[in-house]
Amino acid sequence: MQSYFKKILFLFFCCAMQFACTTHKTHKLRSKNTVKTERQVNANFIKISNIEYHKNSNKWSINVVLENERNEDVAISSVISGCSCIKTEYDKKTISHLEKFNLEITYTPYNQETYFRKSIMLLFNEGKYYKIINFSH
Repeated sequence: MQSYFKKILFLFFCCAMQFACTTHKTHKLRSKNTVKTERQVNANFIKISNIEYHKNSNKWSINVVLENERNEDVAISSVISGCSCIKTEYDKKTISHLEKFNLEITYTPYNQETYFRKSIMLLFNEGKYYKIINFSH
C-alpha cells in the first residue's frame, strides 16, 4: 500500500513540475513578443497578365508579368518559396497604379522531372499584402 502511495505522489510531483515549467516558458515568450503584427491581406489587386515557360537544358525559366490594379503604390518586400530549387529576380522599385512588372523565376529540378507544380509567395509593402503564384508544366 505504501508503494502505491509513493507512485501516486511521484506522478503528482512530475505533473506539477511539468505544469510549472510550461507556464514559466509561456510567460517568458509572451513578455518577449511585444511587437503588434498586422493581419496580412491577399493582394487580389495584383493580376497575372502573362506567364511564359522556357526550358534550357535542365532549368526552367518562367517569366511572370503582373499588373498593379490598386490605386495605391506597392513594392515587393520579399519572395518566399518552399524549395531551394527556385530562384527569383525582380525589380525593387515601387509599382504604380496599372503598371506592369516582371518576375523572373528559375526552377532547377533535383531530378529529371517531366511534370512539376510549385508555388511562391510574394510579400508587398513590408508584408502587409501577399500574393501566391502557382506554376506548373
